[in-house]
Amino acid sequence: MVEIYVLRLKGAPEEFHQRNITYANTVHSPSSIIKVDDLEAYQRVQDGAQPIGSEWVSQHSGLVNADDD
Repeated sequence: MVEIYVLRLKGAPEEFHQRNITYANTVHSPSSIIKVDDLEAYQRVQDGAQPIGSEWVSQHSGLVNADDD
């Protein structure tokens, strides 16, 4: 689960606040092309943080190191 919080600075116009909410809902929606990569990174961090996980957290998104051939 990913939670998003939109904060409104004291004195900020309502228009700005509503625009920030719209932006957050757009960027963080399930159909966003941006969120897919973020969720992949979040999942890899969580997987790597597990006590039985490996010593290193891989964030290479499927790329193979030339030394691993």
